[in-house]
Amino acid sequence: INPIDRKRVVGTLTVDELGNFGVKTPDTTYKLLLASITFYKAQEGDEVTVLVPEHGDAEGGAVEHVIHH
Repeated sequence: INPIDRKRVVGTLTVDELGNFGVKTPDTTYKLLLASITFYKAQEGDEVTVLVPEHGDAEGGAVEHVIHH
């Protein structure tokens, strides 16, 4: 068993009307866990780098880095 290949995508942190967090990229919006957002003390509008599978589609991503604005 090996880890899957991943790619880094950069986008803007968004919050929907239900309070769910996501990162909006030019292609899609990836869901993020609340724990990741609170750990990095991220706020809506921050630039977020996430890891997603390189092949196939993914609904969510793993936060790697946050640049606060």
